[in-house]
Amino acid sequence: MKKIFVVISPLLMSTLLSANLACSKKVSTVSEEVLPSIPTSEPSKQEEDYSVIVEKYVEAQEEIPEEEKIFDSLERIDCICTTGRVNIREDMSTSSDRITQVDKGYTLELLDEYDEWYQVKYNNRIGYISKKYATRVVGYQTDSIMENMVYVEETKSLRDAYSNEETIKIPAGEVCEVYDQDEKDYLVSYKGNYGLISKDNVTVLENTFVVIDIYTQTLKVYVNNELLLETFVVTGKDSTPTYCGFFRIREKEEDVYWPEFKVKVDYWMPFNRGEGMHDASWRKKFGSDLYKEEGSHGCVNIPKKYITTIYDNVEVGTPVLVKR
Repeated sequence: MKKIFVVISPLLMSTLLSANLACSKKVSTVSEEVLPSIPTSEPSKQEEDYSVIVEKYVEAQEEIPEEEKIFDSLERIDCICTTGRVNIREDMSTSSDRITQVDKGYTLELLDEYDEWYQVKYNNRIGYISKKYATRVVGYQTDSIMENMVYVEETKSLRDAYSNEETIKIPAGEVCEVYDQDEKDYLVSYKGNYGLISKDNVTVLENTFVVIDIYTQTLKVYVNNELLLETFVVTGKDSTPTYCGFFRIREKEEDVYWPEFKVKVDYWMPFNRGEGMHDASWRKKFGSDLYKEEGSHGCVNIPKKYITTIYDNVEVGTPVLVKR
Protein backbone atom coordinates (compact mmCIF):
# COMPACT_ATOMS: atom_id res chain seq x y z
CA MET A 1 0.00 0.00 0.00
CA LYS A 2 1.25 3.49 -0.81
CA LYS A 3 0.55 6.70 1.08
CA ILE A 4 1.01 10.11 -0.48
CA PHE A 5 2.62 12.77 1.69
CA VAL A 6 2.85 16.41 0.74
CA VAL A 7 5.77 18.48 1.99
CA ILE A 8 4.71 22.09 1.76
CA SER A 9 5.75 25.52 2.91
CA PRO A 10 4.21 26.93 6.12
CA LEU A 11 2.18 29.45 4.09
CA LEU A 12 0.78 26.82 1.72
CA MET A 13 0.17 24.43 4.64
CA SER A 14 -1.86 27.15 6.35
CA THR A 15 -3.96 27.63 3.20
CA LEU A 16 -4.60 23.91 2.76
CA LEU A 17 -5.57 23.38 6.40
CA SER A 18 -7.97 26.32 6.32
CA ALA A 19 -9.56 25.02 3.11
CA ASN A 20 -9.84 21.52 4.53
CA LEU A 21 -11.52 22.77 7.70
CA ALA A 22 -13.95 24.91 5.73
CA CYS A 23 -15.10 21.87 3.69
CA SER A 24 -15.29 19.42 6.59
CA LYS A 25 -17.97 19.07 9.28
CA LYS A 26 -18.01 22.26 11.36
CA VAL A 27 -16.89 21.67 14.93
CA SER A 28 -17.24 25.12 16.48
CA THR A 29 -20.60 25.82 18.03
CA VAL A 30 -19.63 29.41 18.79
CA SER A 31 -18.28 30.94 15.59
CA GLU A 32 -19.25 30.30 11.97
CA GLU A 33 -15.88 31.52 10.72
CA VAL A 34 -12.96 29.22 9.99
CA LEU A 35 -10.35 29.71 12.69
CA PRO A 36 -7.03 31.18 11.53
CA SER A 37 -4.14 28.80 10.95
CA ILE A 38 -1.21 28.18 13.26
CA PRO A 39 1.07 31.25 13.35
CA THR A 40 4.42 30.61 11.66
CA SER A 41 6.43 33.63 12.82
CA GLU A 42 8.75 32.90 15.74
CA PRO A 43 6.97 29.67 16.74
CA SER A 44 7.32 28.26 20.23
CA LYS A 45 8.98 24.87 20.78
CA GLN A 46 5.52 23.28 21.15
CA GLU A 47 4.37 24.83 17.87
CA GLU A 48 7.53 23.64 16.13
CA ASP A 49 6.96 20.08 17.37
CA TYR A 50 3.39 19.99 16.15
CA SER A 51 4.21 21.75 12.86
CA VAL A 52 6.70 18.97 12.09
CA ILE A 53 4.03 16.37 12.85
CA VAL A 54 1.50 18.15 10.65
CA GLU A 55 3.94 18.33 7.74
CA LYS A 56 4.55 14.59 8.05
CA TYR A 57 0.92 13.60 7.67
CA VAL A 58 -0.75 16.32 5.63
CA GLU A 59 -1.97 14.10 2.80
CA ALA A 60 -3.80 14.50 -0.49
CA GLN A 61 -6.93 12.98 1.09
CA GLU A 62 -8.86 12.54 -2.14
CA GLU A 63 -6.05 10.41 -3.61
CA ILE A 64 -5.78 7.93 -0.74
CA PRO A 65 -7.91 4.77 -1.02
CA GLU A 66 -10.28 4.49 1.94
CA GLU A 67 -8.91 1.09 2.97
CA GLU A 68 -5.45 2.59 3.53
CA LYS A 69 -6.60 4.69 6.48
CA ILE A 70 -5.91 3.00 9.79
CA PHE A 71 -9.01 4.28 11.60
CA ASP A 72 -11.73 6.17 9.74
CA SER A 73 -13.33 7.72 12.83
CA LEU A 74 -10.61 10.39 13.22
CA GLU A 75 -10.83 13.88 11.78
CA ARG A 76 -8.50 16.84 12.16
CA ILE A 77 -9.69 19.88 14.10
CA ASP A 78 -8.31 23.10 15.59
CA CYS A 79 -7.05 22.57 19.14
CA ILE A 80 -4.91 24.16 21.81
CA CYS A 81 -2.05 22.47 23.64
CA THR A 82 -1.14 23.53 27.18
CA THR A 83 2.41 24.73 27.76
CA GLY A 84 2.28 24.26 31.53
CA ARG A 85 -0.09 23.29 34.32
CA VAL A 86 -3.22 25.41 33.93
CA ASN A 87 -6.76 25.78 35.27
CA ILE A 88 -9.80 25.37 33.04
CA ARG A 89 -12.30 27.94 34.27
CA GLU A 90 -16.03 28.41 33.89
CA ASP A 91 -15.66 31.97 32.58
CA MET A 92 -13.02 34.32 31.18
CA SER A 93 -11.67 35.47 34.54
CA THR A 94 -8.98 34.26 36.93
CA SER A 95 -11.55 34.67 39.72
CA SER A 96 -14.02 32.36 37.96
CA ASP A 97 -14.60 28.89 39.40
CA ARG A 98 -12.24 26.16 38.23
CA ILE A 99 -13.68 23.23 36.31
CA THR A 100 -10.44 21.28 36.65
CA GLN A 101 -6.69 21.57 36.24
CA VAL A 102 -4.64 19.93 33.49
CA ASP A 103 -0.91 19.60 33.11
CA LYS A 104 1.54 20.40 30.33
CA GLY A 105 0.94 18.81 26.93
CA TYR A 106 -2.84 18.46 27.27
CA THR A 107 -4.67 18.94 23.96
CA LEU A 108 -8.23 20.31 23.92
CA GLU A 109 -10.69 21.11 21.15
CA LEU A 110 -10.71 24.83 20.38
CA LEU A 111 -14.21 26.29 20.11
CA ASP A 112 -13.47 30.01 19.94
CA GLU A 113 -10.77 32.59 20.66
CA TYR A 114 -10.86 35.87 22.54
CA ASP A 115 -8.30 38.56 23.39
CA GLU A 116 -6.78 36.73 26.38
CA TRP A 117 -8.68 33.43 26.48
CA TYR A 118 -9.33 30.27 24.52
CA GLN A 119 -12.77 28.68 24.72
CA VAL A 120 -12.33 24.88 24.82
CA LYS A 121 -14.27 21.67 25.29
CA TYR A 122 -13.38 19.46 28.26
CA ASN A 123 -15.39 16.28 28.99
CA ASN A 124 -18.39 17.72 27.12
CA ARG A 125 -18.21 20.95 29.13
CA ILE A 126 -17.28 24.38 27.83
CA GLY A 127 -14.44 26.11 29.64
CA TYR A 128 -11.79 28.77 29.25
CA ILE A 129 -7.98 28.67 29.33
CA SER A 130 -5.69 31.69 29.52
CA LYS A 131 -3.64 32.21 26.36
CA LYS A 132 -0.57 32.60 28.56
CA TYR A 133 -0.50 28.83 29.13
CA ALA A 134 -1.51 27.35 25.76
CA THR A 135 -0.72 27.45 22.05
CA ARG A 136 -2.75 26.59 18.96
CA VAL A 137 -2.17 23.24 17.25
CA VAL A 138 -3.91 20.90 14.84
CA GLY A 139 -5.33 17.86 16.63
CA TYR A 140 -7.84 15.07 16.20
CA GLN A 141 -11.33 14.23 17.34
CA THR A 142 -13.30 11.01 16.92
CA ASP A 143 -16.98 10.19 16.70
CA SER A 144 -16.36 6.79 18.31
CA ILE A 145 -17.54 6.11 21.85
CA MET A 146 -14.89 5.33 24.49
CA GLU A 147 -14.71 1.55 24.89
CA ASN A 148 -12.66 1.45 28.09
CA MET A 149 -9.41 2.71 29.58
CA VAL A 150 -6.00 1.08 29.80
CA TYR A 151 -3.25 1.37 32.40
CA VAL A 152 0.19 1.68 30.79
CA GLU A 153 2.63 -0.61 32.59
CA GLU A 154 5.76 0.61 30.81
CA THR A 155 6.72 3.71 28.81
CA LYS A 156 5.08 3.61 25.39
CA SER A 157 5.23 5.53 22.14
CA LEU A 158 2.05 7.25 21.00
CA ARG A 159 2.12 6.91 17.20
CA ASP A 160 0.33 9.11 14.71
CA ALA A 161 -2.76 7.35 13.33
CA TYR A 162 -1.90 8.32 9.74
CA SER A 163 1.88 8.33 9.41
CA ASN A 164 2.44 5.69 12.16
CA GLU A 165 5.39 7.76 13.41
CA GLU A 166 6.01 8.49 17.12
CA THR A 167 4.56 11.78 18.36
CA ILE A 168 5.04 11.66 22.15
CA LYS A 169 6.05 9.27 24.93
CA ILE A 170 3.48 7.99 27.43
CA PRO A 171 5.17 7.37 30.80
CA ALA A 172 4.61 4.15 32.71
CA GLY A 173 1.76 4.44 35.20
CA GLU A 174 -0.45 6.62 33.00
CA VAL A 175 -3.95 5.86 31.69
CA CYS A 176 -5.35 6.19 28.17
CA GLU A 177 -8.90 6.23 26.83
CA VAL A 178 -9.53 3.52 24.20
CA TYR A 179 -11.77 4.36 21.23
CA ASP A 180 -10.98 1.59 18.73
CA GLN A 181 -8.61 -1.31 18.21
CA ASP A 182 -7.27 -3.84 15.76
CA GLU A 183 -5.19 -6.99 16.27
CA LYS A 184 -2.04 -5.17 17.40
CA ASP A 185 -2.95 -1.65 18.47
CA TYR A 186 -5.38 0.49 20.44
CA LEU A 187 -6.58 3.83 19.13
CA VAL A 188 -6.31 5.94 22.29
CA SER A 189 -6.46 9.43 23.65
CA TYR A 190 -3.77 10.49 26.11
CA LYS A 191 -4.16 14.01 27.50
CA GLY A 192 -6.39 14.71 24.52
CA ASN A 193 -3.72 13.52 22.04
CA TYR A 194 -5.06 10.77 19.77
CA GLY A 195 -2.85 8.04 18.37
CA LEU A 196 -1.91 4.37 18.42
CA ILE A 197 -0.24 2.30 21.13
CA SER A 198 0.64 -1.38 21.05
CA LYS A 199 -1.47 -3.77 23.09
CA ASP A 200 1.44 -5.33 24.96
CA ASN A 201 2.11 -4.45 28.61
CA VAL A 202 -1.17 -2.66 29.30
CA THR A 203 -3.96 -3.48 31.75
CA VAL A 204 -7.55 -2.92 30.67
CA LEU A 205 -9.57 -0.99 33.27
CA GLU A 206 -13.18 -2.07 32.95
CA ASN A 207 -16.44 -0.92 34.50
CA THR A 208 -15.66 1.00 37.72
CA PHE A 209 -12.31 2.48 38.77
CA VAL A 210 -10.74 5.56 40.38
CA VAL A 211 -7.90 7.72 39.01
CA ILE A 212 -6.04 10.06 41.38
CA ASP A 213 -3.63 12.57 39.85
CA ILE A 214 -1.18 14.00 42.38
CA TYR A 215 0.21 16.60 39.98
CA THR A 216 -3.19 18.19 39.25
CA GLN A 217 -4.68 17.22 42.65
CA THR A 218 -7.77 15.72 41.04
CA LEU A 219 -9.77 12.54 41.55
CA LYS A 220 -11.97 10.95 38.87
CA VAL A 221 -14.47 8.13 39.33
CA TYR A 222 -15.49 6.10 36.28
CA VAL A 223 -18.57 3.85 36.29
CA ASN A 224 -19.30 1.62 33.29
CA ASN A 225 -16.37 3.33 31.55
CA GLU A 226 -18.03 6.76 31.82
CA LEU A 227 -16.82 9.64 33.96
CA LEU A 228 -19.20 9.88 36.92
CA LEU A 229 -17.44 12.45 39.07
CA GLU A 230 -14.37 14.67 39.09
CA THR A 231 -13.21 16.76 42.05
CA PHE A 232 -10.18 18.50 43.49
CA VAL A 233 -8.56 16.72 46.45
CA VAL A 234 -5.62 17.09 48.82
CA THR A 235 -3.05 14.27 48.90
CA GLY A 236 -0.07 13.60 51.17
CA LYS A 237 2.48 16.34 51.83
CA ASP A 238 6.07 15.99 50.67
CA SER A 239 7.25 14.42 53.94
CA THR A 240 4.37 11.88 54.00
CA PRO A 241 3.46 11.45 50.32
CA THR A 242 0.64 9.50 48.73
CA TYR A 243 2.42 6.72 46.84
CA CYS A 244 1.84 6.17 43.14
CA GLY A 245 0.81 2.80 41.78
CA PHE A 246 -2.02 0.48 40.85
CA PHE A 247 -4.07 -0.57 43.89
CA ARG A 248 -7.50 -1.88 44.86
CA ILE A 249 -9.89 -0.80 47.58
CA ARG A 250 -9.30 -3.15 50.54
CA GLU A 251 -12.39 -2.35 52.60
CA LYS A 252 -15.17 0.18 53.17
CA GLU A 253 -16.00 1.61 56.60
CA GLU A 254 -18.33 4.26 57.97
CA ASP A 255 -17.98 6.55 61.01
CA VAL A 256 -14.30 5.99 61.63
CA TYR A 257 -12.41 7.79 64.43
CA TRP A 258 -8.62 7.99 64.68
CA PRO A 259 -7.64 9.00 68.24
CA GLU A 260 -4.00 9.65 67.33
CA PHE A 261 -5.14 12.40 64.93
CA LYS A 262 -8.33 13.31 66.83
CA VAL A 263 -10.20 13.09 63.56
CA LYS A 264 -13.53 11.47 62.64
CA VAL A 265 -14.58 10.75 59.06
CA ASP A 266 -17.88 9.59 57.63
CA TYR A 267 -16.42 7.25 55.01
CA TRP A 268 -13.08 5.44 54.80
CA MET A 269 -11.80 3.46 51.77
CA PRO A 270 -8.18 2.25 52.24
CA PHE A 271 -6.28 1.05 49.17
CA ASN A 272 -2.57 0.95 50.11
CA ARG A 273 -1.70 -0.02 53.69
CA GLY A 274 -2.62 3.04 55.74
CA GLU A 275 -3.43 5.19 52.71
CA GLY A 276 -6.99 5.60 51.59
CA MET A 277 -9.77 7.95 50.52
CA HIS A 278 -11.94 9.77 53.04
CA ASP A 279 -13.88 12.98 53.57
CA ALA A 280 -12.16 15.96 55.20
CA SER A 281 -14.77 18.25 56.73
CA TRP A 282 -12.04 20.33 58.41
CA ARG A 283 -10.71 21.53 55.04
CA LYS A 284 -12.21 24.56 53.31
CA LYS A 285 -10.02 24.41 50.19
CA PHE A 286 -8.88 21.61 47.89
CA GLY A 287 -6.57 21.35 44.88
CA SER A 288 -3.74 23.65 43.81
CA ASP A 289 -0.42 23.18 45.68
CA LEU A 290 -1.95 22.94 49.15
CA TYR A 291 -0.71 19.39 49.50
CA LYS A 292 2.97 20.38 49.43
CA GLU A 293 2.92 21.97 52.88
CA GLU A 294 -0.63 21.40 54.15
CA GLY A 295 -1.15 17.91 52.79
CA SER A 296 -2.29 14.79 54.58
CA HIS A 297 -0.29 11.95 56.14
CA GLY A 298 -0.71 10.04 52.87
CA CYS A 299 -4.48 9.76 52.54
CA VAL A 300 -6.58 11.37 49.83
CA ASN A 301 -8.77 14.07 51.38
CA ILE A 302 -12.06 14.53 49.51
CA PRO A 303 -14.67 17.31 49.79
CA LYS A 304 -17.56 16.21 52.00
CA LYS A 305 -20.19 16.95 49.32
CA TYR A 306 -18.72 14.28 47.00
CA ILE A 307 -17.76 11.51 49.40
CA THR A 308 -21.17 9.81 49.56
CA THR A 309 -21.37 9.48 45.78
CA ILE A 310 -17.90 7.96 45.65
CA TYR A 311 -18.59 5.56 48.53
CA ASP A 312 -21.85 4.38 46.99
CA ASN A 313 -20.30 3.64 43.59
CA VAL A 314 -17.14 1.74 44.53
CA GLU A 315 -16.73 -1.71 46.05
CA VAL A 316 -14.02 -3.71 47.77
CA GLY A 317 -11.67 -4.64 44.93
CA THR A 318 -12.37 -1.55 42.82
CA PRO A 319 -9.10 -0.48 41.07
CA VAL A 320 -7.46 2.73 42.24
CA LEU A 321 -4.75 4.22 40.06
CA VAL A 322 -2.55 6.89 41.70
CA LYS A 323 -0.34 8.74 39.25
CA ARG A 324 1.79 11.85 39.14
